[in-house]
Amino acid sequence: MELIVAVCRTLANRPRLRLLHAVYTQPDATVKALAKAARQPLYTTSHHLKLLRNYRFIQTKPSGRRVYCQAAQQHAVTQPFLRALHQLVHDLFVHDNLRRTLVQVCGKGAKGSWEDVFDALVQAFTTYTHLRRLLILREVIIHGSLSTVELRNSIGMSQDAMGRHVTKLCRRRLLLSEPGKPGHCRLALPSNPPLQRTLWKLVRQELKRF
Repeated sequence: MELIVAVCRTLANRPRLRLLHAVYTQPDATVKALAKAARQPLYTTSHHLKLLRNYRFIQTKPSGRRVYCQAAQQHAVTQPFLRALHQLVHDLFVHDNLRRTLVQVCGKGAKGSWEDVFDALVQAFTTYTHLRRLLILREVIIHGSLSTVELRNSIGMSQDAMGRHVTKLCRRRLLLSEPGKPGHCRLALPSNPPLQRTLWKLVRQELKRF
């Protein structure tokens, strides 16, 4: 589960998403060119690119005094969850089609800019950036329906913390209140835009391994 948290924290960052988009739209761009495209200082850009490279979202190629960046090759990723997430990001950015991406990320009929896409992506990935939220989801996956008291006892969490995390998961439409069972929650039926549904499917598959 730590991998889910770490990777989603890496992607739940607007500057890094700008850089990823720039890498896909400017293949073999230098770090300096990417910094300009993403409107970031060179030092900050290098740090973000290092984090993205750590999880194989990009690959770098030094040449003299310059370093060129490109999207990582699919065969470079072996861990199943990371490989599937890599494919999700690839499918999102490789087309560089704003209208298509808005529909995938923000829902049918959505309008806006790439910044709106990045905002929605940050929210989507932030859902899985806390280990306790993943533990809650895993327990509900296993048992189907649980009360907040049962969840607190199983995970070992204060009432306030449990309330905050369950509320966030309900707002992200992953959990909902169990009809006729006050204080119980269960998994929600998929109703999010396509990317969020796919991301939840990947996380759910990974959680079942534990």
